[in-house]
Amino acid sequence: MKRRQRIRRGMLIISLLLFPVTLYYLSPYVIIAGAAAGVAAGSMLVFGAQFVSSLFLGRAFCGWLCPAGGLGECLLLAQDSPARGGRLNWIKYAIWAPWLGFIIWAIVLGGGLTAIDPLFMTTHGVSVADAQGYIVYYVVIALIVALALTSGRRAFCHYACWMAPFVIIGSRLGRVTRIPMLHLAADAARCVDCTRCNRACSMSLDVHGMVRTGQMRHDECILCGACVDACPQDVLSLAFGRAPR
Repeated sequence: MKRRQRIRRGMLIISLLLFPVTLYYLSPYVIIAGAAAGVAAGSMLVFGAQFVSSLFLGRAFCGWLCPAGGLGECLLLAQDSPARGGRLNWIKYAIWAPWLGFIIWAIVLGGGLTAIDPLFMTTHGVSVADAQGYIVYYVVIALIVALALTSGRRAFCHYACWMAPFVIIGSRLGRVTRIPMLHLAADAARCVDCTRCNRACSMSLDVHGMVRTGQMRHDECILCGACVDACPQDVLSLAFGRAPR
């Protein structure tokens, strides 16, 4: 395994181990509860930061720092089959859109945001500190595990992640506005059609097909660099600059 992948997986494992602490900072419920109380909770701040960072870094958070993604990659030891195609990726948007509507409704109901409290609903900054916290934690873990074992590699990221649309929309906006950003690049002339990139992709993408068509952007690409490090011909690279639209 290349050094970059060892570092990346180490960061994901650390993020996963810290998940009992950070759970509420990534919670879809806490942001609604805070908004109803007129408070910008930690999850609202984190989701906002994810969106802003995605303008420059795409979905790198998903590939390098997400605790759910860390668990998903650990589960490759038990289930390493590709996710079941991209036709179900719309499910996460069906979850995200009404959830975003609930947030807006809660803000209006609460009379607007009047305070900022990053530690809202936590116990001295720790998310899982009581019975309720443990129940929520294990339900989330069970969901990620169940989807991975039944639907393939990092299935939660494809189908159920409420955070992914934030970074996907941010990535698209970054490309449209031509903001210099992290992206996948390729020198197709060097490709020998070994398809090792496809086998290495943790999001089950047809990277080889992307290289051959010259369409290197993909909403589900998490910029983990696994395909880059698996390529024996150095066809692929992670580049920073104006990404192709």
